Amino acid sequence: MISCFDRGVCFVAEPIAIYSIKLKNLIFSRGYVVDRAVGVLNIAIAGGGIAGLASACLLARRGWRVRVFDKAEKPLPVGSGLILQPSSADVLRALGIEAEIARKGQVLRRLAGRVQPSGRLVLDVDYGSLNKGAHAIGIQRDVLYTVLLKEARAAGAEIVFSSEVSGSLESEGSIHVLLKDGQKHGPFDLLVNALGAQSPLTKTIRPPMGFGALWANLVVPEADWYMADGLEQRYRQARKMAGMLPTGEDETGAQTVAFFWSLEHRDFDQWRATPLGQWKGEVVALWPELEQPLQAITSHDDLIMAKYFHRTHLQPVEGRLVHIGDGWHAASPQLGQGANMALLDAMALADALSRPGTIEQALKHFVRMRRFHVYLYQAISWLFTPFYQSRSSFQPWLRDHITAPLLRWWPVQKLLAHIVAGTLGLFKR
Repeated sequence: MISCFDRGVCFVAEPIAIYSIKLKNLIFSRGYVVDRAVGVLNIAIAGGGIAGLASACLLARRGWRVRVFDKAEKPLPVGSGLILQPSSADVLRALGIEAEIARKGQVLRRLAGRVQPSGRLVLDVDYGSLNKGAHAIGIQRDVLYTVLLKEARAAGAEIVFSSEVSGSLESEGSIHVLLKDGQKHGPFDLLVNALGAQSPLTKTIRPPMGFGALWANLVVPEADWYMADGLEQRYRQARKMAGMLPTGEDETGAQTVAFFWSLEHRDFDQWRATPLGQWKGEVVALWPELEQPLQAITSHDDLIMAKYFHRTHLQPVEGRLVHIGDGWHAASPQLGQGANMALLDAMALADALSRPGTIEQALKHFVRMRRFHVYLYQAISWLFTPFYQSRSSFQPWLRDHITAPLLRWWPVQKLLAHIVAGTLGLFKR
């Protein structure tokens, strides 16, 4: 059980430990954003995804030289839909893209999950329980990517494509970027690892989690069978899950959604060999109303298999190398926090480097600002994921028979909303 009040003491009761912490004094300090920077920095960023581009924009706007190395031959967002939680609202505002993202995305006010075949509601998150008007935004990943790329370039960041980073070399207070083709770039004052969970700059590489998901972008007509302002899911135990995430309108004005289907990695080849109609029948058996939208999927290639990872790099800072986003903390997407944690890392890094002092002092401050929030959500994700994606029978039974009654209890609703919103343990700027 958690109670937080007036930026003061936050008590977190977890199955593992009980945290008692004064967030104002331990995680953040009032007024840490200052005008005087460490100096004119020369910064390299490995990876041109959400974390990398957000960092490039925020760092370049402070007058520093920023170069982003991306292995893609041209601007190429990968993935389907995502959720921008209330926790990242300040970052979007600082980036100057809050209004544009709100216009291009879809306001989400609720997250709901029903277990089949009973249809019983076993997950119900109302963002409004946080405060009046609280909401998240569902958006296509390519839309967010395009906006961030535009802002990073406008800020003066240099984006270098066809440049796959393979390693780094540090010496005498500077660091060089090593590319797979043998090129060496630098020296730089700082290298930001934004390459994700499988980054070659991260030593703690682990295999993906057992379950991933198939993703596809679909267009759905106006109907009353799905929530146009919320993420909706259907479960059969924890082995099968389908979801619909509204992501805004396309260029024709039609409502788009990101559809996802839970799948074990070991079953992917078997799924590819299965006739598409047979798989659709399995989906429709779980969620009958999906029969019409699924007609747009005519090939196995219309779906993307996403791999998920869970691991925390124990050293987010290694000399002049700093890890952010999934390069530091990769987790299952069950809580919808991936993009938000990356944005929060980018903002915290830019703010920390704006403090007077050395780069080493700034990086220590960055870790202090983000560590508690990161580790808390890594723990929550690790605990929650098996209830929704696993081969377990016991954990989904607990979810269906214990969670559902608890959801009607106001303190639990409030706590769950804070967890999903990403605001638990987060000190607002």
